Amino acid sequence: MTCRAQRACALALLVLMLSVQAAAQVFDARHSRELVARLDSDLPSVAADARDELLSERAGALPALRLALEEGGFKARREALLLLAVVERERLEAGQPAHYMDDLVAGLADEAESVRRAAVRGLVYMGELGLADLHARFEDAGAPPRRYLEEVEDTVLARQVEEALVAVISPDGGYGTYPGAFAAVDALGPGAVPICLRIFSDPHHQPVLPAVRDSFITTLKVRFLAGSSLYEIGGEEIAPELRRMYDVAKGQSFDPERIGDYEANLATVLSLRGDCSRFDRELEDQITGSRLGAGQFSARMGFRYSDIANMYLKSHRNRSSVSWYEQAARDYSSMSTAVHVYNIACAYSRMHEKRRALDALRRAVLQHGYSELSWLRRDGDLDYIREDPEFKRIEAIIEQGGPMDDRVPVRRR
Repeated sequence: MTCRAQRACALALLVLMLSVQAAAQVFDARHSRELVARLDSDLPSVAADARDELLSERAGALPALRLALEEGGFKARREALLLLAVVERERLEAGQPAHYMDDLVAGLADEAESVRRAAVRGLVYMGELGLADLHARFEDAGAPPRRYLEEVEDTVLARQVEEALVAVISPDGGYGTYPGAFAAVDALGPGAVPICLRIFSDPHHQPVLPAVRDSFITTLKVRFLAGSSLYEIGGEEIAPELRRMYDVAKGQSFDPERIGDYEANLATVLSLRGDCSRFDRELEDQITGSRLGAGQFSARMGFRYSDIANMYLKSHRNRSSVSWYEQAARDYSSMSTAVHVYNIACAYSRMHEKRRALDALRRAVLQHGYSELSWLRRDGDLDYIREDPEFKRIEAIIEQGGPMDDRVPVRRR
């Protein structure tokens, strides 16, 4: 082949390649428009298929997502922002610089409320990774109402608080309080305090974490732990709000059948901040209720005795707590008996009475079937006896399945 023929052949090949590339670009643009149209579909299944296809493409879907933000209806814009948040978070987790944050922030100024809510959800999904320069980007965007920025920051912090509270729950479902249990919550700073107050006091609070939101039991545990965290976080500045919450809760006439765990927690937290009047009132109400209900065989009364014991233990009146835990365990045998006896071991361990603590722990395991090994290993209340050989033997009994088949998966303190 002559040189001229070679050049002609090369030129023809180049033209063919350019033609194929141009055709592919036309196809990509056409396909992007099709995907945007499907995102805007009134048929949920059609929109869902388009969303799944874009999500599978990740970065390859960016032309379609851009097109959706520029030309799509409110449904397409809403889905595009949520998908962009997924792509952007993956970029940041891989150590790449932020590239699509401006699109998410701009979405806060969209004319459609559902699109603005999607932008908030997207930024929340970004978590702390996206907060670094969020303020600067927000100011550059100009138009978005500032309440959206505050909502993003508050929701991201709420997610972190929930994660820290969930971390207190052991793998076998055990949960409770001990000194230092809420160090991770405290490390989140002063902003965590009002969030814990909100989780604890508002029965209609909607959790952020799906793992909490989708589980009623986990929601109850997180709410309990949020209240318990107030023993360690926050200062005197929250005392007025705690008093208000307690007084509102006690505004109803006294009901001897009502379990006062909520009020008891508030009163005990206040006592640790030097306000003992409400603690004394709550303790008197609880003891009065236990006397009125004496002789009634009910789990409710057992929990009332437990609430009284918990008030004493959490306010560091360890010896007083023992007699009430003993009464709860003795008079109202139930699946909670193991927990009451376990808490006796915690109280004696706090008082550095090793033999009594080990005896109570052995009784909880061997006689009543206490089996929460992962909680036992992390509970700081037992640190005083943890290195004793007898503790190791009890630990091994639980690990091997123990002598009882009726295991106890409950922890409430």
